[in-house]
Amino acid sequence: MSIESIETINHIDFDKRLDLNNARLRQELVDMQNRVQQLEMLITRKEIFSQRLDQILTELESEENEIASLTKSVHSTLIPSRKRSRNAQSKQ
Repeated sequence: MSIESIETINHIDFDKRLDLNNARLRQELVDMQNRVQQLEMLITRKEIFSQRLDQILTELESEENEIASLTKSVHSTLIPSRKRSRNAQSKQ
C-alpha cells in the first residue's frame, strides 16, 4: 500500500495563497453584484413595459366599447329612416 504524502507549506506561502484566493473571491463577488444590478434593471424595464402594455390594452378596450356604442347608435338611427323611406316609396 502506498501512503499519500501531505504537502506542507510555510506560513508565507499559505498567506500568499490565501490572499490570492481572497482576491479571486472578492472579484467574483463584484462580478455577481454587477450581474444582480443588471438583472434588477432588466426587471424594472420589464415591469415598466408590462404596465405600458396594460395601459394600451385598457385604451384599446375603451375604444372598442366606444366604437361598438357608436355603431349601435348609428344602426338604431338608420333603421327607422329606412323604414320611413320604404313607407314613402310604397305610398307613391
